Amino acid sequence: MKALMINPNRFKPHVAPVGLEYVCNSLVREKIEFDLVDFNFEPESAVYRKLRQKDVDLVGITVRNLDSGYLSKIELFQPSIKKLVERIKNTCDCKVVLGGAGFSSMPREILAYSGADFGVVGYGEEALPQIVRALRQGGDLNKIDNLTWRKNGKIQVNPLSTGNYENIPVRRRNIVRNSSYYRVYGIGSIEAMRGCPRRCGYCCEPNISGSKVVKHKVGNIIEELKELKSIGIHHVFLCDSETNFGGQEYLFDFCEQLIRSRVGITWTASMYPDPETVSHKLLCLMKEAGCSEVYIGADSGSDEILTGMGRSHSAEDTTVMVEKLRKANLRPLPAYLIGWPGESIKTIEETFAHIKSCRFDDVLLFAGIRIYADTELARIAMKEGIIQENADLLEPTFYQPERVLREFIPFIRRNVRGLAKSVVYPKRGVDFENLLMRNVYLFGGFTGRGLTGFGDRMNSMSPGERMKILGKTFLDRLLPARCRYIPTA
Repeated sequence: MKALMINPNRFKPHVAPVGLEYVCNSLVREKIEFDLVDFNFEPESAVYRKLRQKDVDLVGITVRNLDSGYLSKIELFQPSIKKLVERIKNTCDCKVVLGGAGFSSMPREILAYSGADFGVVGYGEEALPQIVRALRQGGDLNKIDNLTWRKNGKIQVNPLSTGNYENIPVRRRNIVRNSSYYRVYGIGSIEAMRGCPRRCGYCCEPNISGSKVVKHKVGNIIEELKELKSIGIHHVFLCDSETNFGGQEYLFDFCEQLIRSRVGITWTASMYPDPETVSHKLLCLMKEAGCSEVYIGADSGSDEILTGMGRSHSAEDTTVMVEKLRKANLRPLPAYLIGWPGESIKTIEETFAHIKSCRFDDVLLFAGIRIYADTELARIAMKEGIIQENADLLEPTFYQPERVLREFIPFIRRNVRGLAKSVVYPKRGVDFENLLMRNVYLFGGFTGRGLTGFGDRMNSMSPGERMKILGKTFLDRLLPARCRYIPTA
């Protein structure tokens, strides 16, 4: 039995499909023959050509995002997935399985809408080979954990499981074109753990990867980092829910082994702003092991809003966390969400005052919060009559979008100056910004420097260099065909 794996995600900034690569590793281990088509390098027609040329029995499609997630510029992705599934089935008599974070956030709805045969929620490393074996040998689909499928005309979601994730062998990173992705984004991706024990009011992460934190073996992560470094990747993002959810003992072990290995790779961590979960000694060790920056989901500078969100930290906790990071010479990158129920100009002013007091170099502001099923925000929206019970949230629905667009975003634009050296906030020109980021990484010598310091890099360019990058970006915006595909490294 042969499989064809597809990455249809062309959304910018370009991020390598690390989850798809991990699942493909499981096909390699089970000696299941497969091919891969990535729409960032090949046209969609490559899919149908391979379906006609090869005896493909199963097509796997990763669904990373439901939509763009930007209230100021909503872009739908599911119609293109539905069309892709229809064309595949018209070309070849095969089964189609969907997976990825986007699919896992609304598995029943997406499977019903897309017309695909199967879907995998969360952990796919064991589920996909089991689907192949069941189709090949006539096995029992009821026994495959994390499988979403049609049974007697109804969509069924099998029990969810983390499987044997903690004991998965070393994952190879030569399946996806990671070097090419690195050239246009400057950051590689690696996963050390999965799962999130928190139930934040807006987030569907626990529905995707579960509430139990499961960790990959440290030695295997080190080997994976070595391979990434060998193909020219010098900086990676640990795409875990929150790195400090793994516990200090695990992080100490990771840093110590990384130092001893002398891989020489730098990395970005993502941490929950709970200063009690990290000691100064640990943060200094992280710095020694190559960590250069820490992404923080601060969310708000108003304790009233944080409590409503179900966050267990306060604005003061974020302040303390930031100071601890600075003492260890780690650069903080905070993100704030504007638009939670109860948000007002007063609470936004509290957030802005908090940002100024923390003296950040870089800040991310997101205005407009999307409503996902089975979250506290969805329950609030139902109670307020904004959405109906069992509403179809596949169509992007935001909480109070009119007020965010009419009142909050204009306030941000008027008052953003002076918040930090570099502030990324909702703009209509988000497409231009993403193209600019691509060109600064591709032509502006910013590769391998992490997520922060982007504004510093732009300011450090000579006027001629800056005009050249801006000129390329304007042309890319006017002529999309110029940047349709990622240059192959």
